[in-house]
Amino acid sequence: TDNEETLSHQLLSVDRVAGKDFHGFQLNMGWPDVWQLALYRFNYNPESRIVLQIGNRATEKTGDDPSLIVKALEPYVGIVTDILIDPSSGTGKPFDTERARVLLSMIREKGWDVGFGVAGGLGPDIPLAVNNLNKFGYATLAYDSYVPRGFSGNAAGVNPARLETNQVGDAYL
Repeated sequence: TDNEETLSHQLLSVDRVAGKDFHGFQLNMGWPDVWQLALYRFNYNPESRIVLQIGNRATEKTGDDPSLIVKALEPYVGIVTDILIDPSSGTGKPFDTERARVLLSMIREKGWDVGFGVAGGLGPDIPLAVNNLNKFGYATLAYDSYVPRGFSGNAAGVNPARLETNQVGDAYL
């Protein structure tokens, strides 16, 4: 959005146009106005999922420091339902599993009632990246994959598109 001051009204407009089968939003905006999100959540649609993407814009504003990212998340607790770690912000930049694990661990230590997801640059290494995170207790971690155009191989013997569909179907548990 170009106007964060009306974000709650914009979300409501989309919600109304989408109808009864609409379940929520993924916000790829850095750190949106928490009061606008709260207005939408508590006054318009308390059942809607709000997925907050932690992408390039969000990490740049916190100096890419995991402890500052966690601190910046605090006002959103109870308003957003899910946190999506996407360091590539949709560009397909290679995913750093260890970095994601550190950030997810710091968030999980807070005990917040939020779902977790990872995205960006997983490509054909989806099974390896997710398995590496699952080893650290993220068995219900949702993920969104980026498969480069022209990719047809599958060294792991797994269909990445099917994995994405199945996992996102159970997303943010």
